[in-house]
Amino acid sequence: MIGLAAYNATIHFVPVGEDGKGSFCEFGKVTWILLIDCFPDISVQIAPVDCTEMQIGS
Repeated sequence: MIGLAAYNATIHFVPVGEDGKGSFCEFGKVTWILLIDCFPDISVQIAPVDCTEMQIGS
């Protein structure tokens, strides 16, 4: 997942507040490594989103 992010991508871990914002390639990578080390059985679930009714840019 980390390797697929754009270099200028940002991340915000909401539970951490303002301290949870930063560059995905720096802050996000370190945070994910720590999470995986602390919780080796962690998993990520992504829910599908239906955007057929959404108007972007209006």
